[in-house]
Formats: sequence, C-alpha cells, structure tokens
Amino acid sequence: MRILVLLPLLIVLSGCSKAPVAETENKGSQQQEVKEEAKNEEPPTESKPNTDGVKMDDLEFLLGIAYFEGSLYTGKAFKMHDNGQKKAEMNFKNGKPEALVAETQPPAISNELLAAVRKGDEEAVKRQLADGADIAGRDKDGATVLHHAALKGRHEIIKILLKAGGDVNAKMRNNNTPLHMAIFGGAKKDIFLVLLEGGADVNAKGSNGMLSLDVVEYGRSRSSSWKDETIELLRKRGGKTKEELQGIFSHQIKGGALKYQIEGDTTTITDCAGGASGKLVIPAAFEGKSVTSIGKRAFVGCRKLTRITIGNGVTSIGEMAFYNCEGLTSLTIPDGVTSIGSVAFQGCTSLKSITIPDGVTSIGWGAFVGCTSLMSLTIPDSVTSIGKNTFVHCTSLASITIGDSVTSIEGLAFWQCNTLTTVTFLGDAPKVAKDALEGSSSIIYRKPAAKGWGDTFGGRPDKLISEKP
Repeated sequence: MRILVLLPLLIVLSGCSKAPVAETENKGSQQQEVKEEAKNEEPPTESKPNTDGVKMDDLEFLLGIAYFEGSLYTGKAFKMHDNGQKKAEMNFKNGKPEALVAETQPPAISNELLAAVRKGDEEAVKRQLADGADIAGRDKDGATVLHHAALKGRHEIIKILLKAGGDVNAKMRNNNTPLHMAIFGGAKKDIFLVLLEGGADVNAKGSNGMLSLDVVEYGRSRSSSWKDETIELLRKRGGKTKEELQGIFSHQIKGGALKYQIEGDTTTITDCAGGASGKLVIPAAFEGKSVTSIGKRAFVGCRKLTRITIGNGVTSIGEMAFYNCEGLTSLTIPDGVTSIGSVAFQGCTSLKSITIPDGVTSIGWGAFVGCTSLMSLTIPDSVTSIGKNTFVHCTSLASITIGDSVTSIEGLAFWQCNTLTTVTFLGDAPKVAKDALEGSSSIIYRKPAAKGWGDTFGGRPDKLISEKP
C-alpha cells in the first residue's frame, strides 16, 4: 500500500520546475530514491483460497481491500449472529468482494423428528435420523431437537442425538443451551450428567447472560431438595454464577449477604443483599485480599442497618454507597479513606454524627443531602473544596468547622440548612459562591491572623473565633 501513498509525491516533485538548481538537484535525487523504493516494494502476497472461510471480524480492510494475516484474502467470510449462528456470507478474491450471498438461515427443524423427540419415541428418532432428518435444524426460537429433548428430560434420546452429532452447546436466539433448557424443565440428575459428559459448557452464558447456576438459584425450582442437589452437581463440574465469573462473591451476614468483588489483591464491597439489619462490621479482608473500597450503590436502600464499621484498609467510598440508609445512626470511617463519592450519604435521615478522617481530600457533590438528623461536623484540613449541594437540607446541622486547606465553597453547599448558626473557618477566606449559605442564619467565625476576610462572608456576618458566645 506504500506505493499508492508515494505516487502523489512523485507528481509534486516532478512539477517543481521553477525551483533553484540546488533544490532541483536535491529533488532529483529524492525522485531517484522514491523510484528505487517503489521498484523494491513487494506487492502484498495473495493467499490461497480459504475453503473453510473466516469470520468477517477477522478480516482487516484497507481502502476497501480485505486482508487476512497480512495477505490479500481469497475465500468466504461470514457475518455471525450474537449466538454464534451464521448470519450472512460473502466471497472474496484477491481482497475484493465478489458476491454477497443472501443472509443464510439455519435449516428448519424436522417436524417429524421433533414430534418423535417430544413423545419420547426412541425408535422413531432413530428412523428419522436414518432417513436424513437434519439434526441441526432450528425452530422459530432457534432451538434444536436437542434443546427440546433436554427440556423434556428425554435421557435416552439425548444420548441418541449426541451420538448422531447433535451440538450440545448449540445456542437458541436468546443464547440458551440444552443445559439451560434442562434446568428450566426441572431435569433429573441423569439428564445433567449425560449433557455434561457430552461436553456441555457448565458456564455458558444464556439469556440475560445467566449461567446454569444462575438459572437454578434465581429461577423457579420444583423443590428445595432438587435445587440443592442440582447446585451441588453443577458446582462439582466447575459451575459458577455470573457474578462469580466476574470475581463477585457472597459473605453471609445477619439477615442477608454481603457481596464483594476481588480484583488482583484488592476487594470492593459491591452490594448488601437481603434484609440486613442492626450493626454491621465490614471485614478488613476476604480470602486474604484487603477490602479497599465501598463500591457504587453498595448499600442503597439498606434501611434496617443502624450502625456500620468500615475496615481500616478502605480508601474510597463510592457514589451513592449509603444512599437512603434511613436507619443508619452512626458510621465509622477509617483514617485511610481519601475520597467520598457524590450523593454517598444522601437520605441518611437518622445519621446524627459522622467523623470525616484527616486523609479525605475529596467530597463529592451532594454527599450529605437530606441528612436531616446530622447536628455537627468537622471538615478536616486535608479537604480543599466543598462541592455543590454537599449539605443541602441538613435541617438539624447547627455547627460546622472547616479546615485550613479549603479554598473554595461551591453553589448551594449549605442551602436550606436553616438551623446552621455557627460556621468556623481555621484558614484563609476561601472563594465562595453567592448562594453557598443561602437559607442559613449562620455567623462566620475565623482566626484573627487569617487573610482575605472582611465584615461579611457569603452574605453572612464575619467575626473572630474569640467572639463566640
């Protein structure tokens, strides 16, 4: 392809006839070099026809020409459905498309073979296969006869179909495999065993990305004993849930389960499932991996939790981590935390006290919106900015102390804090939005040596700390 790029350069060089002699000679030598380079350039090699074909996604296209593994492509290329079925086929020769074959449809399912499978008529199934019935045929939902046999729990017929070449991992349009269908049908142990021994992928993703264990655990089961036995069998064969494949596991706590995700050597709390209540101590580690963060929305709506203690290894609290934890009265944040996400404690209406450790440098917008029971708070020296809406509608907040590193307070930071009477600053005057203290009746107190202060701040009177009542 380098030849195509160099040709315009040759034209430009050859057209510069009015250039000075030295430049002309120089360009002449450049022309010679370009010609030599073009002469030595080898055209891309042509591949032998690929009789098996490749996926369209495996081809590389340059200026409309198809390449495969660095060579001009000759052969078939297929567009595929998400479930792995062939969607369309295109022929290429020397990298150029020759013909688009109409979108291909899998062969239709044999009605006679399907009827025999549903009835459990083993001899009829054998006859239909011997007479040429296509075992790969699909119904309108993309199901094969093996899917139907698994759903019906036809043990001997499944063995016949597998021996005849049935695809044990064939996917329907919704991506369910025969193993998924066996679970939906409440199959017995022998059905699962024959499918698994026939090569069924126990962790294949079905509809909504659900694995076989997900279907058992979250779907309707015929009995608790069937459910327990099936889970035990699938786990022995390496079965995992969708969350477990993502590194998410569960830890049983009072009234529910604490879910966590392991990535490398660290752990993130991702969810608190069930009716967790009362006091909760988040472990410092799971499986030897330190808990370092409380994930986004991890405790959303855990209204019955009253007290939470977070392990010392945690460094971040994610967005909406404790959103609407209405029963939470106190929370211990460890010294290692450096960031508190946006809306992290919004709606914690029973939260009366919280200590923000000195290491925190970032508090997201709206972090404490609607904490209507919060009465006092200290912003540590490590924090440099108080964001928008941080303490909106904290209607019981009477006093707050702001560390000496805060340089800005953004809009509506203390809006509707109508009981806020005392705001104490330990450093120089920060930049403040006009509406930051709107709706409060506070008096500002500051150190005498601090800079940038006047008679008022943010529309509120400014006094020395020594003048506090």
